[in-house]
Amino acid sequence: MKRKFILALIILLASSKAWASWKIIIHQNQEGKQEVITYYISKNAIKISTSTFDFIYSKSERYVIVANHRTKSYYQTSFIEYKKDLKELNRIDYRTADAILPKSFVLRFDELLSQNIRSIEEENNQLTPSLRVENANFDKNIANYEVVEYDTYFNTALIERIWLSQDVKVSDDFDIMEALNFFRGYEKTKLKHSMSLDTQEYEQLLYRGFPMKIINYDNLGFEVYSYEVVLAQEMEFFGEDTYNVPNNYQSRPLLDIIIAKD
Repeated sequence: MKRKFILALIILLASSKAWASWKIIIHQNQEGKQEVITYYISKNAIKISTSTFDFIYSKSERYVIVANHRTKSYYQTSFIEYKKDLKELNRIDYRTADAILPKSFVLRFDELLSQNIRSIEEENNQLTPSLRVENANFDKNIANYEVVEYDTYFNTALIERIWLSQDVKVSDDFDIMEALNFFRGYEKTKLKHSMSLDTQEYEQLLYRGFPMKIINYDNLGFEVYSYEVVLAQEMEFFGEDTYNVPNNYQSRPLLDIIIAKD
């Protein structure tokens, strides 16, 4: 199956001209745990790479690959089979899957929103929850791109700062959110913990540019998560090496790839 996918990808790439692609390097910090994430994005595919895992999503060929560098193993299958295997993985070990699978900034915000709502309920706070987004109107440059800062408040508490750039035009050719949602089994991007909140302002951020930097705060005002793009480089590459796994990696089921201990 692996060879079949690679051959099809090479033929597809060889039969067309090189298209504009993006390499994006992100520094992420979640409650003190630091990680470097690299996106390789082309017209029909994305590779999300960390020190331990690669997640490859081929929209044109409708295949996914998940590689575990620690165990030198990989899993590859069709979109249809992945959905089935993901359900089994979540049934057996949801916590591990949730910690490892790629997560969009919208999903992280949704979880943050849920925590704030729960905090109000535990405190028996009678305030009606509200959500608002403000343009901070500060000029800033991140990774050599102009950005616009938006601050999001839950009631009166600042819970997220996000800097968006309209110059990183990844979404013109490829929907990253679609791939991130697929790896988690979601059909759409939505705030499922919004309850009676009006989340339209926040949802509109999806159309205002690529997220170059994000800082999330808990209900006490402490920083719990940060994300910053340190490189966003537009380039041309054909991808047969980029969207591949080493020849010495062994094929394994998804469950083994995600929860493997050694």
